[in-house]
Amino acid sequence: MSVVTRDVHSASNSVSVSRPKPSVWGHSAFGRLIWKDVRLVRSLWIAGLISVAVVFLILCLPWVSQFPDSNALMGLFIMIPTLVALGLPPMLIGTENEDRTLDWVRGLPISWRGVLASKALVAVSVWLSLAIIAILLWQVTCISRGIGPGQGVSQSHELVLIVLLCGASVMLASFVSSFIFRSPIYAALLVIPLMGGCLWLSSFIAWNLPPQYRSDTAFGCLALGHVATGVVILLVLAKRRLAGFCDQSPFGLPRSLGRANRVRPALATESTWVPTRSMAVGGRPPIVVSLLWQQVRQTRWVLAGCLAVAFAGTAYLGSMPVDHVFSAAIAPLALLFLATIHVVLGVTTFYGDRQRQRTGFFAERGISVTKVWWTRLLPSLLVSLVIGTNVILCMASVRTGEFNRPMPIVFSMLPTIFVSQLLLFSIGAAASQWGRKPTLSYLLAPFWTSLWCSPVFNQLIVYPEQSWTLWPAAVVWLFATWRLMPRLIEGQTGPGLWVRGLAYAMLAMGVISAGVFGSIWWTTPPAMPTWKAKTLSSEIPQLSAGLWDETEYTAEEAAAVRLRRPSFDLPSHYDFQPDFQDFSASDFRSLTSDQPAQMPKEIRISFAPADQESLTHWHRIASASRALRNATAARLHAAETGSLSFLLQVAEPSEREGLFWLQRIAKAQGLFEADIKPPASQSEVDERAAFVRLVGLIPSEQLRLQSRRIALLSDWKRFQSSPTSFAGHSFSDPRYRLGIEMRRVRRLIDQGTRTVLQQLETTLPSRMDFQTPEQIRLWKLAIYTPTARIQTDTFFAIPEDVPIFLIEHEELIARLQKAAEAL
Repeated sequence: MSVVTRDVHSASNSVSVSRPKPSVWGHSAFGRLIWKDVRLVRSLWIAGLISVAVVFLILCLPWVSQFPDSNALMGLFIMIPTLVALGLPPMLIGTENEDRTLDWVRGLPISWRGVLASKALVAVSVWLSLAIIAILLWQVTCISRGIGPGQGVSQSHELVLIVLLCGASVMLASFVSSFIFRSPIYAALLVIPLMGGCLWLSSFIAWNLPPQYRSDTAFGCLALGHVATGVVILLVLAKRRLAGFCDQSPFGLPRSLGRANRVRPALATESTWVPTRSMAVGGRPPIVVSLLWQQVRQTRWVLAGCLAVAFAGTAYLGSMPVDHVFSAAIAPLALLFLATIHVVLGVTTFYGDRQRQRTGFFAERGISVTKVWWTRLLPSLLVSLVIGTNVILCMASVRTGEFNRPMPIVFSMLPTIFVSQLLLFSIGAAASQWGRKPTLSYLLAPFWTSLWCSPVFNQLIVYPEQSWTLWPAAVVWLFATWRLMPRLIEGQTGPGLWVRGLAYAMLAMGVISAGVFGSIWWTTPPAMPTWKAKTLSSEIPQLSAGLWDETEYTAEEAAAVRLRRPSFDLPSHYDFQPDFQDFSASDFRSLTSDQPAQMPKEIRISFAPADQESLTHWHRIASASRALRNATAARLHAAETGSLSFLLQVAEPSEREGLFWLQRIAKAQGLFEADIKPPASQSEVDERAAFVRLVGLIPSEQLRLQSRRIALLSDWKRFQSSPTSFAGHSFSDPRYRLGIEMRRVRRLIDQGTRTVLQQLETTLPSRMDFQTPEQIRLWKLAIYTPTARIQTDTFFAIPEDVPIFLIEHEELIARLQKAAEAL
């Protein structure tokens, strides 16, 4: 075998090295290389298998399948193989730089093509094996959860396509970035802009291209061109890194980007050493300053990259139009990406202390563990807070500018946002202390974070008012990092470290669960057995016989005909009549108390006369007449059937709509003023006469009082015998199966019903009363789902489907009746 002799120049001397001439496929050397690469990624492959198995076992639990939000966990079957595909190239190439084994690889009798083929073969094999297992477990999960074809991505060919596309594209980009950057962390972070560029190129599909270029063949060729370009770039970079006797920097990148190839200057002698100004004047810097400077130096690229990506992303989202075609899809992706940034910042905190040359460094010099701990946390935590503040400012500008949201709502989200990012940061910092290899922590920390946060945030979605429990959980995670810090700097690894970490994770989850259930127990109102027994034993009052005289329907006709649109005489100069329709008896019978009527909000008149102002006046009269007649009929029907949901969803809104149009007429005519001006035209005379007749259609005070009391008592008694629904709100959610939660709901409904009955007997509350917001919160906790509770969380807004009746409604009726009497 021929021998090639070259000189390898080091920092201190020159050594003559004999290297065998490399063959293309040396079988023994290639096998040893494959075995070495398999051992490099063994821990990542095992961690991926364990992660997929844990997700599968969680989804197969019977109580988990009952929660609809658990479907999001099935996305982890795609996320885990993709994360493994992202981490395989940095571990295969970047770990060689960290362990200084590239010189050994170059000494093997094998060409750079064989080295690249070995790493690619191992990476593809590990990724495909994990992807196949994830696909099979996906299918088993779909079968166990009863998800059939057509319900999401449940077919095998769809899942295979998604997994292969995501994994292959991410792995190719990761290989390219791993040959550009020597550090595996920087290589993994570079994948983000590379994949962003690929997504930007794919957005050209949405352009209005000519039809002949919008075929599948053209876009398939475009995709193959992208892949071929990536492969060519990969081969060029691999040749520059793996060929020869030195690790050349591709594209002239500075050597400072890689820690493995920094040229250390020779030590200066005492005669040539000159102290700098800072050393001569102040002596050695304090230990805290040195530790902070060391932490900033070893994490500066990650911190700068996270800041740049966060600021660029928020600027792009802030300038995106509301009606953008991808706005609905980008928002959740941006939220997920923002959470990943905080996790990466947490993992970066203790990344440098996992290196082997740091083992025992601080202990030998007597540096306090607590001092090392908080100096490691401070830079990354400050960057995390800056990113969170930037997100808050972006939300404030977008919400107040585009969506016209009040600023108090935005700033009320500050505690939740800050505690969420603190929790994500602390989880990432704790997870980085468990693993033996620092690179593996970057890949597994997002998965373990999502696995821990999934049940926690699902629990907080059910109980959004218990978000304060995240603060003690974040404190527990930070305490875990402080307790594990001595073992970290001593170089301990293995089960003794990660078992303690898992114990702290379970402790943090237990703190949240204890806080939630403790808060439920604390906020459960006391029982009212005396009032409850007295109310259950009392009979529900019946409608007075004289109340039927207020409507044009008899008791029998109200069961068959309802909500008829009004018909009235228009002035003589109108030669047309509006097209009024009646509800048939069958339509009325099909409308149950759980299915409120869908009433039109306006009357459409097809003919527009010249007197448009007069037509507007008569349109207000028509709308008010229809709404008030509907309100009277609906109140009678709700009282007869004892349906609180029908009263709240049909009768009360119809009455408010009629009063709104009467108020418009009164303000237009100046009827609320002390001195009412005489009418100026015949149309005003007709409108005032119609106003007087319409005020007479308002349901009487006795009908309003009796319908509210009868409907509330009837629905409350039905709930006591069969607690399945109240006021049209169902209690089928799995959380109501907990005895402590159902007991709280029962007592909240009892307390709310008692309060409303007392208000109906005495005086109704005012909108500005300090007890009204508390009453709204009580009803929301009792009968609202978490989603509805969040959607209706606005200032001074009273939901229409909760039994809260205000004095302002009665005062407006009194003002209208007073104005009608004055006419």
